[in-house]
Amino acid sequence: AGAASSAREREKSPLEWYKVECAAAVLLACKAGEVARKVRDVVNVAHLRGSASAQPIQVSAEFWDLRDAVVAAEQDILRSLGFGVRPELPFAYLLNYLRALAA
Repeated sequence: AGAASSAREREKSPLEWYKVECAAAVLLACKAGEVARKVRDVVNVAHLRGSASAQPIQVSAEFWDLRDAVVAAEQDILRSLGFGVRPELPFAYLLNYLRALAA
């Protein structure tokens, strides 16, 4: 199964890779922030934005291929960042700002 999926991955056009990488970045941002999204939701948006179809992708081999590619790209992004994806949330800054306003 691994050889077959890597052969399919090599056949992707640059536009398809761009779609996959963008979807992986959005998925990672959702996970790192406070807005949880399902992988299926991100894959559907990537499919809708990258195709002329106005319908969500059906659960089929195409869906699973796109989902697997997005998850693999997410893992690549995490590895390249050294798994350092803890965002600095603005709440501490807002609290300090409100304290400064109250003073």
